[in-house]
Amino acid sequence: RTMQEWEPQIVYTQHQTAPFPTRIWLPPFAEPIGRRVHPLMSRTVNTIGMLMAQGLEERGQIGATHMGTGYDAWYPGYVDYLPMLQNRASFWTETALYRYATPHFYTVQDFPARQRGLRSESLYPSPWRGGWWRLRDAVEYMETASLSVLDFAAKYKDDLLYNRYQTGRDTIAKYEAEAPFAYFVPRDQRDPMAPVELLRRLAFNGIRVHELQSEVTVEGTVYDAGTWVVPMNQEFGELVRQMLEIQTYPDLREFPDGPLEQPYDAAGWTLSQQMGARVIEARSPLTDAVRSAMALAHGAAVDWRDGEHGKDAAPFDSVPGVGFDTNPVAAGIVPRASSVPDDGTFAVDAAQLNAFRAVNRAWQSGGRVQLRQDDTGAAFVISGLGPNARASIGELRVATTVESTGGTELTRPAVGLHRPWNPSMDEGWTRWVFERFEFDFANIRDIEMRAGDLGTRYDVIVLTDPGRGSIVDGFAEGVVPPRYAGGIGLEGVRALDRFVRDGGTLVCLNGASGFAIEALGLPVRNVLSGLSRGEFFAGGSLLEIEADTAHPIMAGVAPRSAVFFGRSPAFETLDGFEGQALARYASTGSPLLSGYLLGENRLNDRAAALEVRHGDGRVVLLGFRPQWRGQPFGSFRILFNALLSGGMKRES
Repeated sequence: RTMQEWEPQIVYTQHQTAPFPTRIWLPPFAEPIGRRVHPLMSRTVNTIGMLMAQGLEERGQIGATHMGTGYDAWYPGYVDYLPMLQNRASFWTETALYRYATPHFYTVQDFPARQRGLRSESLYPSPWRGGWWRLRDAVEYMETASLSVLDFAAKYKDDLLYNRYQTGRDTIAKYEAEAPFAYFVPRDQRDPMAPVELLRRLAFNGIRVHELQSEVTVEGTVYDAGTWVVPMNQEFGELVRQMLEIQTYPDLREFPDGPLEQPYDAAGWTLSQQMGARVIEARSPLTDAVRSAMALAHGAAVDWRDGEHGKDAAPFDSVPGVGFDTNPVAAGIVPRASSVPDDGTFAVDAAQLNAFRAVNRAWQSGGRVQLRQDDTGAAFVISGLGPNARASIGELRVATTVESTGGTELTRPAVGLHRPWNPSMDEGWTRWVFERFEFDFANIRDIEMRAGDLGTRYDVIVLTDPGRGSIVDGFAEGVVPPRYAGGIGLEGVRALDRFVRDGGTLVCLNGASGFAIEALGLPVRNVLSGLSRGEFFAGGSLLEIEADTAHPIMAGVAPRSAVFFGRSPAFETLDGFEGQALARYASTGSPLLSGYLLGENRLNDRAAALEVRHGDGRVVLLGFRPQWRGQPFGSFRILFNALLSGGMKRES
């Protein structure tokens, strides 16, 4: 919101750390760069990067480098690169540090062997020769880089602003002449909130979204009144395409026939697939009749300075407070009104993600919740609520039906989320998702895990993906104060094993599955373990799974669903396995939806998610990232169902 308020034409973000032994990494970026960024923006960033390097050389601050193989600009999901798709020069640098603020003395013998000769290179002409490196050195390098950017902006401000105009003009002209000419987003979807969450984000970032006022036919498809339309002939059209098109990561190799140059971040992220929203490209120009039926979405915008920060402007979306409603177009993108009955029992289709918020609100108000699954799908049956609780659920805009029958009784599970002292971004995102969808949970610190007796406090424990070392070992002694040193240790491993054997549910996300397989001795094998990048590589991509929708953990999940696969396992069951496959990859063909996948045959007919019986309890292994950075709304429900399964009772 601050960036939108001030609308900077240059966005410079400072990061750590540079590829060793270089002292600072600067643009131009490594390959591959984003396909949809206007060349003028890329040229501007390249120019700024070279001017920063020149400013450093002028001050004797040697060791600046560019490009390389690490910091590509393929994935646009950073605050320091997405503005390029809004026609603003945006970039980052990486400055060397040694364990944050700890001074360190280097010799050439510390350098990689290929760089000990201190040979000047085209993009690294002044090799750093070693010596002391302190926090002050890093700050001074960043200060010089910042002054160089300000110097460029002051000298070339007219060019910067005019080039922004040119990029917008070119984008409008491009999409008046070539496909896609628009994206159509129907209201009627498996989860009616999925397109709302998607389009409100685009609108908040400056995209104009329209709504059909009457029925139209485009390329043989009839679109009802109320369908949203995103025309591409607008100045930020490339942002829309970058978010919604299928990504095909280029096949770049370290050397001919060698392993793939792995992307710095994700290879595929198509937002509509992640969010489970159906979006249709228009490959032919919009007719005058279609354009006359379109009206710009518009709502009452909230002024973020008006003191209403405590009020949720749009209770139905996942963002608290004023959220997206500071933008009038985003404020005009709303779901249909709710249909919660005034009294009696009602059902909420589990395909609606807000159904989980409804369940949590029902429990909070003392209501009863049951899960019904049959040939028509899955639904949460809710009863025992008063008028205020019903009104609260109505704010979520969930569609409901009047019911008189129930299903499997659900009680509110006591959920614990492992939160290691060694910080984990994956745990942070998991906490964010739980909070946004109103789950009641507690953070479990390492000392509590080591203390044991977990079953007296929790029905479900969730392990995220910080890696086995962070889970078991944590921070080494002497690096941090004693109370923060160590992970769960062997005591914690034994406590988790006892927790499950005594009837608890352990939910393991992505790489945490490998920890559980090893630590608990589960009869499961990760078939991808030990494979080289030449044998298998996915690079953070969207893959398709086939879900067993009859299982409660897959309630409301589409039979074929997209999941984010990043350094993920795939499972094979071994002798002694008791349990069930929750989702599998297809037996033939490639499951790739967006991004890059090498070695797809390694996944064929393998399990993507398992429920493993262990003593009287079970371990749920999710071999993907269901909550990755808060983006894949379509797979949140798998994680949520895994939590709810810890509170299941017998049929009633």
